[in-house]
Amino acid sequence: MFTDELVLVTHPEHRLAGRTWVGPKAIAEENYFTYNRQPSPGFEYERFVRPAGLSPRTITVLEQTGAIAEMIAADFGVSILSRWAMSPWLDSGRLVAVRCGRSGLDLEWSALTRVETDDDAPERQVAHAIVDWLGDSSNS
Repeated sequence: MFTDELVLVTHPEHRLAGRTWVGPKAIAEENYFTYNRQPSPGFEYERFVRPAGLSPRTITVLEQTGAIAEMIAADFGVSILSRWAMSPWLDSGRLVAVRCGRSGLDLEWSALTRVETDDDAPERQVAHAIVDWLGDSSNS
């Protein structure tokens, strides 16, 4: 459906906030928030953290992205999340996004439907509406 980017999300005055990009070592001393109890294939742990053989100082699971954003906005830690999902906080200036690695961590969002699903089926309508709503803004 669209390409997004996984980014390190910090408080605007955090020590990492002014960087162009960070490596996995940068989060080794951080309090880290995540919404998954187990690492998800294709996301930040598998692609960025684990290959470096490092782990954040502490890991706290908060199952709602909004709760994670508010904890970061209160300067209690950092997270690596979808730029698109964090856009309300990033656009308001309450949070800052820093690229993970020099070339970033692209994330492809997809919607799967069955071949026999009609074009006017609700699941296809939702997928098309999301793509239409996002336009090219998610690729910038």
